Amino acid sequence: MDTTKIKPSWSDQYTVKWNDCLATGLASLEAMCGFFQESAWHHADHLGVGFQKLKNSDQAWVLARITMYIDRYPEWRETITVKTWPTGIEKIFARRDFLFLDSEGRTIGSGSSWWIIINPKTRQPQTPESVRDLNFEPRLEQYGLDRLRLPKEMKPAGFHLVDYLETDQLKHVNNTRYAAWIQNMLGQEWNSRHVITNYQVEFMAEAFSDDTITLSMEQSDGAFSAIINGIRESDGKEIFRARVGWQE
Repeated sequence: MDTTKIKPSWSDQYTVKWNDCLATGLASLEAMCGFFQESAWHHADHLGVGFQKLKNSDQAWVLARITMYIDRYPEWRETITVKTWPTGIEKIFARRDFLFLDSEGRTIGSGSSWWIIINPKTRQPQTPESVRDLNFEPRLEQYGLDRLRLPKEMKPAGFHLVDYLETDQLKHVNNTRYAAWIQNMLGQEWNSRHVITNYQVEFMAEAFSDDTITLSMEQSDGAFSAIINGIRESDGKEIFRARVGWQE
């Protein structure tokens, strides 16, 4: 590739569709994660480290962690821009930051994500050498690689049976679906009165079609936030842990 034509950041526009929205008429958390994921793939393709390129080398990108803050969710038919850029290597992770912008260019959300490369056959992580030589843009300093810690006690909050349609080309549950699990678990009444503003999730292990995931949650007294995790029923393995914050 002609390095003079490489775009250090990438922008896409998305118009919020009917099925991107909750009953409130606002885009769901899953939809926002999906917009970012699509733009991340587009930029990776442009940089020569996209899905097909890595597939030819028995490699694949997997999202390990993501954290975001959403100041305002777009409405049905509203057009937003997702801007994203890689910001370097942290330990075994390749970091990618992003912004959500409204039609006037105002920031309505932002976040950071950490990706690993795995071998799809062995599912083992590999060092991200394929992106080490990229010229990285400055990172959003408000986001760091902090681990989530579970409280001593978690209360049962339901379970989820993984449907085949929730899996992607890597045959595991796509990262966007975890946002849907959480928002669905909170329920229609809760979502009609609250808006999730902060979302952080760590993927501890892969989930697959027909897995039953037991969900647990703990909310701090008086706090507008909660810790949620999911454990696979068959082997007791923790699949994910997340933190959500909200406003009424």
